[in-house]
Amino acid sequence: MRPSRFVCIEGDARSAFGEVIAASLLRRFPDTPVERLDLERAKPLRAPLLVAAGAVLRPDHRIPLWEQQATAAAGVMNFINALEAQGFGAIWLSSGALEDAEVKRVLGFAATDMLLGWIYAGTPAAERPSPPRPDPGAFWRRWSPP
Repeated sequence: MRPSRFVCIEGDARSAFGEVIAASLLRRFPDTPVERLDLERAKPLRAPLLVAAGAVLRPDHRIPLWEQQATAAAGVMNFINALEAQGFGAIWLSSGALEDAEVKRVLGFAATDMLLGWIYAGTPAAERPSPPRPDPGAFWRRWSPP
C-alpha cells in the first residue's frame, strides 16, 4: 500500500506555510494573542527543510486503518533515520495544526488522510551528545511457555 507521504517545504515556502499554521491556530483559538501567532509563523523557519509527513489512508481496504497508520509512521522513522545516516539532524514534532482540515487540504491531503507530524531537518550546528539509553528490561522480555 505504501501509505507514507512527504511534502517538502523549503526556501520561501516556509514563510508562506508559517502563515498557514498561524491561521490554523487562530481558527482553533480565536483569542490567540498576536505574539503567539508570530511564534507560530516562525516555526517553519527553525530549519532549512520542513517536511509534512502524512498517511494516505484507505478506510475500505482489507488492511485495517491502525496498520496503515503504523506503516506510515514507520516510514516517517525510516525517513528520519536516512537523514541522520547522511549526517543531517532531524526531529519529528507535532502540533494541533495536524488535525486541521484546511492545513491538510493546503498540503494536498484528502479529508480521509492523516497528517502525522512535522520533520525539521538540517545540518547540526554542533556535535550532538548521544541520548541516554533506557534499560532494555523496561520494554523487552522473553516469553516462556507456561
